[in-house]
Amino acid sequence: APTAIWISKEELSLVDFLLAHQAEAGNGANFKAVTFQKAAKHLAPLHERGAAKNAKACGNKFFVFQKLYRVFRTIQLVPGWTWDNETGATIDIHTASPWDNYVKVHPEAKPFRNKGWPYSCKMEMLIPVTVAGANVYHAASVPLPIATQPPADLLIFDSEDESGSRSTKEQPNETSNIKELSY
Repeated sequence: APTAIWISKEELSLVDFLLAHQAEAGNGANFKAVTFQKAAKHLAPLHERGAAKNAKACGNKFFVFQKLYRVFRTIQLVPGWTWDNETGATIDIHTASPWDNYVKVHPEAKPFRNKGWPYSCKMEMLIPVTVAGANVYHAASVPLPIATQPPADLLIFDSEDESGSRSTKEQPNETSNIKELSY
């Protein structure tokens, strides 16, 4: 069976089509097969080489673009490197050695040394940003520093004066019927 050969105007048209139909993807840019079927029909007039694009070819191309998007987003996050849509990671003599070490571990980044990706801005609009890794801050998982926690024998409660304004008062815990704050 002949293989789909993509040319840049087909790729751009696919990305533009998916942007126009982004609501069909829901959260996470998870397009359904029906969207890729419509995309294939949309691309038909642009066909020049190889097999005509079908839903599977459109879905596969978008999957590849998602992977490339994650590669360039990761490059953008590396301290000391600059991403440019035309010159990629913009590696020079000062950043060549760290880049070479990076590419040994992340070979998929190699094409972006000094070459950008023409679909980076549009893919940023399509792909939701998710952050992962050991150094990601999750507010719920970080305990309050000890210095900000009140002493165990201190009660904090709101009161209202005659004018109706509220204030917070701190008093030593001498009454057992007042509920203590828990952190």
